[in-house]
Amino acid sequence: MIEELISIARIYKPFGLKGLAKASGAGDTLSSLKIPCLVSVSDNHNSCQHKLVKVVKRKTDYLIGFENISTYEQISVLCGNIILIRKADLPPKKNDHEFYHFELIGLRPVSGTKDLSEFQITGILDNPAHEILQFSDGTNEILVPFMGKFVGEINPDLKTIEIFDWESWIVD
Repeated sequence: MIEELISIARIYKPFGLKGLAKASGAGDTLSSLKIPCLVSVSDNHNSCQHKLVKVVKRKTDYLIGFENISTYEQISVLCGNIILIRKADLPPKKNDHEFYHFELIGLRPVSGTKDLSEFQITGILDNPAHEILQFSDGTNEILVPFMGKFVGEINPDLKTIEIFDWESWIVD
């Protein structure tokens, strides 16, 4: 059986001379992991396992460290790579209103009586102020701030997400 791996962060820059790196991650998954923990690090072609031994949440990113990586040169090789964990190893959610990004991908927007079935969430963009939901119908792309002012009920069973005032997001 192939285990499903979930992307939780991207290593984007070395930090200092002792093998630490800066990483950007969606939500608090990275800081919620029980450290040390085994993760996969992938460049989309190759993947290798590393033991994550340090995670420090900062204002807009994380500082991370891996076992047996202690130099700038060693960590530089991993920059641009994605950190993945087994789906079974994800930290438990705090409540029913919390979702991992992968659970939102594919949800279709609902807004009153307007038929929006051709659109679906294709990505969640990180933004320092708030995350942004990326919707697409294959031709058009619409970005909606992931905030209570614009987003209502999320129903994973029906695979829908309520978007308030959807019409204002569509430019004819």
